Amino acid sequence: MTGASHAEPLQTLREYRNLAPWNLRDLAALVGAVLDASAITPINAAARAQPSERTIRFYVTKGLVSPPEGRGTAATYSYRHFLQLLWIKLRQMEGTTLDAIIKEMRARARRRGGSRDGR
Repeated sequence: MTGASHAEPLQTLREYRNLAPWNLRDLAALVGAVLDASAITPINAAARAQPSERTIRFYVTKGLVSPPEGRGTAATYSYRHFLQLLWIKLRQMEGTTLDAIIKEMRARARRRGGSRDGR
């Protein structure tokens, strides 16, 4: 494959930046729709493509997804949240466990010189 064949899907993903911010429900629906449109078949059947609102809140408490701007029903999610959630769900669809994803993120944070959760 050439770089040109990758440009169109990447450009499409970048265009989602213009649609931000989202509320929790819209973010969950958008990520689910993008994953569904990708036609990727998850290795792990438990890794549903559509993340629920509850799942996203759980990821925030685990430090996998950055906290939203604002609180409660006024909370908004940015393009960064969109990409974080896509990355997590794609890794799960590849068969990676949530524990392994957490360890990988912590290792990356240590290599960058700091941890997101203060440890």
